[in-house]
Amino acid sequence: MPERPILPLGPLRVERRVGRPRPIPTPRTPPFDQQVNRITPQIQRLEEILGRDGGVLTLQADPTALAPERAVVFEVSGSLSTFTAQAERVGFMLLGEFETEYDPDENFYYANDKDERQADKVEATLYLLMPDERAMQELLRLWARYRDGKSFPRNYGQWKALFDQLRTIRPWGAQDRLTASFVQELREWVSRGEQRPFRFEVNLWFSDSDEKRRSSRGNFETVISGAGGQILHESRIDAIKYHGLLAEIPSQFLGEDETQFIQLISHLDPVMHYAPQSMAYSEIIVDEEGELAVGEFDAARPACAALVDGYPFSNHSLLTNRVDIEDIFEIEQLSQSAYRKHGTAMASLILNGELSQTDDVVNNRLLVIPALQPDTFQNNEEFFPPDKLAIDLIYQAVLKIHEKQVSEPATFGKLTIINHSLGNRHEEYCGKVSHWGKLLDYLSFTYGYLFIVSAGNHKHNFALRQFSTLTEYEAAAPEEKRNATFRALCEDVQFRQVLSPAESINPIVVGAWHEGAPDIGPPPGRLVDLFPSDDGPSIVSSIGLGHKRSIKPDIFYKSGKAYCSVSTANGCCLVIPSTNSAGGLSVASPGTPGVQTSRARTFGTSCAAALVTNLAIRISNMLDELAETFATANVPQSHRAALIKALLVHGSAWHETGEHLEGITEPLGGKKHFARRTNIARLLGFGRPDIERVIESTSNRATMFAYGTITKDQKQILSIPIPASLSGRADLRRVTVTLSWFSPVNTRHAQYRQAVLELEIPEKCGAERKTILQPPTLTCNRGTLIHGIFEGTTPITTESFTVEISCKAQAGGLDDAVPFAIAVSFETPIESEIDVYTEIRSRLALEVRERVPV
Repeated sequence: MPERPILPLGPLRVERRVGRPRPIPTPRTPPFDQQVNRITPQIQRLEEILGRDGGVLTLQADPTALAPERAVVFEVSGSLSTFTAQAERVGFMLLGEFETEYDPDENFYYANDKDERQADKVEATLYLLMPDERAMQELLRLWARYRDGKSFPRNYGQWKALFDQLRTIRPWGAQDRLTASFVQELREWVSRGEQRPFRFEVNLWFSDSDEKRRSSRGNFETVISGAGGQILHESRIDAIKYHGLLAEIPSQFLGEDETQFIQLISHLDPVMHYAPQSMAYSEIIVDEEGELAVGEFDAARPACAALVDGYPFSNHSLLTNRVDIEDIFEIEQLSQSAYRKHGTAMASLILNGELSQTDDVVNNRLLVIPALQPDTFQNNEEFFPPDKLAIDLIYQAVLKIHEKQVSEPATFGKLTIINHSLGNRHEEYCGKVSHWGKLLDYLSFTYGYLFIVSAGNHKHNFALRQFSTLTEYEAAAPEEKRNATFRALCEDVQFRQVLSPAESINPIVVGAWHEGAPDIGPPPGRLVDLFPSDDGPSIVSSIGLGHKRSIKPDIFYKSGKAYCSVSTANGCCLVIPSTNSAGGLSVASPGTPGVQTSRARTFGTSCAAALVTNLAIRISNMLDELAETFATANVPQSHRAALIKALLVHGSAWHETGEHLEGITEPLGGKKHFARRTNIARLLGFGRPDIERVIESTSNRATMFAYGTITKDQKQILSIPIPASLSGRADLRRVTVTLSWFSPVNTRHAQYRQAVLELEIPEKCGAERKTILQPPTLTCNRGTLIHGIFEGTTPITTESFTVEISCKAQAGGLDDAVPFAIAVSFETPIESEIDVYTEIRSRLALEVRERVPV
């Protein structure tokens, strides 16, 4: 146990939250007559045909027409608070809502106080609704009332607002079903002349009706089987409104042109969209010469973490008797030991840390659910079983983890952390949460698991536009090269979005930081190290932001050095990431058959997430020891994940890298702080975690924590003691506060996150937020983590200050109680000679448990 363990705070005081409505800008809309003229052509054909004999069949035969049993898109400028309820009242079924934005035009725009048009993008909402015939008739009736200027009946007022704000109404069509990634993958498959069947995923419109689900599958199956294809796998996850198929089409049908196939499937009404088969991204793992010097390991602690990944080489000396493998997908028989690289590397990093850092070893067992199998033709590739939907594998894996936790409490009862160093390289975040992301959010809240998710790797080339020739680049000063790399990453942001499911809101998402092991040498050959001082994100890491412009990745962590080569093309220098892993982290490897001490080097976001999982295990072990010290420190399992999540982020800060980026990141200028620091957050998240700040306090710093459960419209107040020696003094003090929670989600609502927690710190602590370089408050408040650092010298005379946590509902309401945790640190400079820890601990008057000698 540390000499100065972190301290549990007293109970929170509960009050009712007083809401403070915030003004939401409303876009200007066209005048009434102009709006009628705009919308009439979009509805006119429906009006002309629906009343005829056979009108429904006529409409359904035309894929471009509005028709019953065909998804309809209402694109509305702004949003409508209760429209979906009113739409369901007349027979529409809600399929989903999505937020989007578009450039202003003469019809829809924002205006300032002087009624001048602004250049800001206009926010909009897409309402996806499935009508029956009655609903279409009601739509026409309500449109006629609007067109004729009549008033609307009670409980139908949102329809008038809809028509006022309506940009377009159209059927869900081919342009929606055929995602760009699907079309690109299909065309590349055909151009390569592949002889294997082309496999792809089909996301069907979800229905609660078994009959409609069978009909949707049957309609698609009829079409695909007629072309010689088949359905390989079907998955339905009711909690996230997911109904998916994995299908294949023979290469003979595709031939040399994919057009026929696209025409065949593009107008199937039961289909929401098509996507390429989910493919895991893999790190390059290269064996090294020599063997590891391995000591004895005592896996005395039960597992608090699980790994869903490849099958590990469990006979390796670093893993023997330390991993419990549940092979529910029968991966072992599909993977020879020599190819079990990714799972072995991840288990090695989780249990041992980077192998040159011996202090990171944990003595816990690790539960492993293998979900990747090796590709024996490509030595470094591992993938999901090709006849299964990846999302279903993850779902079944987590259900198995929960089953083990319940059935074997002595071994797995405290299992809280799940390492998810997997993702779909075919799906970048594009404005809405993927089904995979929704699944992790649902599982996090339902079972209380903290998923630690890798942000995803991007290995494409990118330009250093500051240099036109290689000679110019090589002659530049190191600082100039560093600045050019930062600017290039910012310019490339649209091509390095986080990969599904890293846009999910409840997990901790980890980006890769360009930092290698202490024992690596300079880059081999002519390879280049773009951040030789370890002061930037990895050039292969995904960067932010996340859903609704929240901070993702949350944190960045050591991942090995990704080297590159630099050449010239199109009048500028081009960075070409290398597969050379010489700068990577040292990990266990299957290596040579019969050898149990082989090692390898690897780098990437999976490595960073695995090392953060190692940190999370260390925090979990610290909490166990803390419960043996303080009577009030026994954290229940229901809140353990939220507390570990808060403590993982609590020591994070931007440090020197943030200060450097403040001077070079666009937009520059004194009044552009919010936009500039939001852009910096894309590259840094909340920063890099410093685990030592939460494992142990110091004489000049006390770290404290509390946890609780909050409901909508509730406020909870936490009292934080102030050292008595600081009373009336103008000494510098720093207060760091981190709030984390798990929110339920409404997968069909545009706002998605149902529980919005807010943090308020009155200035009685004598410190303020604006003096520290960090993500803007508004950006911090968009996810399920709030992290702020406050600093100041204002004299204070009170014995304590308060932190207020409030909860409001959105996304259709909040019925669930929400678990949360908060970490608070109070510190002063060492030269102030104030024993902050002792004075705060004294004021808390903690009851110390009497240790029983063993």
